Amino acid sequence: MSIEYEPSKYALNIARHGVPLRFAAVMFEGRLIEWSEYRGSDRPGPARRLALGTIAGRVFLCVFTWHGKARRVILLRKATAGEADAYEKCHGPAGHPGRP
Repeated sequence: MSIEYEPSKYALNIARHGVPLRFAAVMFEGRLIEWSEYRGSDRPGPARRLALGTIAGRVFLCVFTWHGKARRVILLRKATAGEADAYEKCHGPAGHPGRP
């Protein structure tokens, strides 16, 4: 499965969050918690998906849409403490195998 992103969002994500969008490919190779964002009728456009996963032992949050068979990454940032806790409750400590 591949990822794609807009060059302008790539540079903006580095400036805002200090992480390149291309790192999302690593996250999507591992265990995820993934869900859909509720979008009211006043917010047109493709449905956004959110995912929590790990990169180099740290939990990250990714916002993306499906574009054909590729994930179009919109945002990638370090997870908040609450988001990391939710991930670890589901999959165990970040960077380690999940619970059996």
